[in-house]
Amino acid sequence: MTNTRQFSFLKMPPNNLPIIGTRVRRNYEFLIRLLNTRSSHKRASMLNTATPDQLLAIVEIGSNVLKCPEFCLTNRQRSCLLPHATFVRQLAQSRTPLVARRIIQKGGGFGAISSLLIPVLFELSRSLLSKNTSS
Repeated sequence: MTNTRQFSFLKMPPNNLPIIGTRVRRNYEFLIRLLNTRSSHKRASMLNTATPDQLLAIVEIGSNVLKCPEFCLTNRQRSCLLPHATFVRQLAQSRTPLVARRIIQKGGGFGAISSLLIPVLFELSRSLLSKNTSS
């Protein structure tokens, strides 16, 4: 019998991640680099020079967190996102890379992006690690 409490972010095991799309998987390295960059100038530069696909990966994560019932945020993750709720909603509604870039540049700051990306990338990392160890 498996322990379902170990998956605090998703209701399903990490091997079955249909809601984390291929765009997010393709841009995993960029998203990790974005999270690990401490300098705000470098982070802003990364976001300014991001490809449309990379920007749409951030939009997809925001949209999935808001709309997909499979995302079960813990209380701590939810409390980190609450101050940035309008930013996440605006980001999730953007449909073009230009609009996404404008929203990311003007609002929210890095706290909003990191609060949004960390839980999703953590689960994706766990999925990729479990896939690599089982192969």
